[in-house]
Amino acid sequence: MREMVAETRLSKDMFVYPYFVVPGTNVTHAIDAMPGVNHYSVDTLMKDVEAGMKKGLNKICLPRPFVSTHSGSRVEKTIWRRFIRGY
Repeated sequence: MREMVAETRLSKDMFVYPYFVVPGTNVTHAIDAMPGVNHYSVDTLMKDVEAGMKKGLNKICLPRPFVSTHSGSRVEKTIWRRFIRGY
């Protein structure tokens, strides 16, 4: 009975950390609307993910970056491919 009415318990394994990739090198800048979350270039992103893994981070969210073209269609940026390949 106690387990049914207990408060929710959170652990680090329940969280997914968001990462946002931008073009360039050696880029890390804060996202004002999301305290504690940054934009990263691929090189700095890899370093931050490795550091997070050492601290127990085991899930990340890496939204696929898109750019709108003049025709309104969306084209995948090459920075996404660079991250997947390990830059």
